Amino acid sequence: MLAAIALDIVIANTFESAAILIVFLLGGFLVPKAGNEKSKSEAPSAEGSRKKRMILPFQPLAMTFQNVNYFVDMPKEMKAQGIPETGLQLLSNVSGVFRPGVVAALVGLIVAGKTTLLDVLSARKTGGYIEGDIKISGYPKEHKTFARISGYVEQNDIHSPQVTVEESLWFPSSLRLPKEMSKAQRSVSCITL
Repeated sequence: MLAAIALDIVIANTFESAAILIVFLLGGFLVPKAGNEKSKSEAPSAEGSRKKRMILPFQPLAMTFQNVNYFVDMPKEMKAQGIPETGLQLLSNVSGVFRPGVVAALVGLIVAGKTTLLDVLSARKTGGYIEGDIKISGYPKEHKTFARISGYVEQNDIHSPQVTVEESLWFPSSLRLPKEMSKAQRSVSCITL
């Protein structure tokens, strides 16, 4: 609409910046819906003195994977060099467990397959062939339900030089850990995350 009104890219960009600023300033806040009267009367008095906050429905689940193999079609360049195989194996019999509340570190050399493994487990790989057993809390993983219960943050090689390693760990832990934890407990949990 702004581009149609302005008819010039410079003027349209100016209007766009102003419109975005207005939307951010006047956008408002998300207000949690108040619980029903029955739950208010059953709430202990100590809870009433604390500020109310929104709690997301979250149930921690474990992920197990056993003998996971991942194959892709052989690149044309390798076929041209006379390699007879039709597929290239990128993961070979990888097994492991991701438990809730415990950080798992994938450590390996560059091009060892760490990102490929995470992409396969999260069903981000659209090509190739996946073999093996992947389960969520004992049930076979189905992509439709897995996408609703999981969050996947892709690899990002940009790190702020102004933030220490401890601060990098402290920030996500402060978002995930309960507010009732003391600062000492948070520090221990931050390190174990």
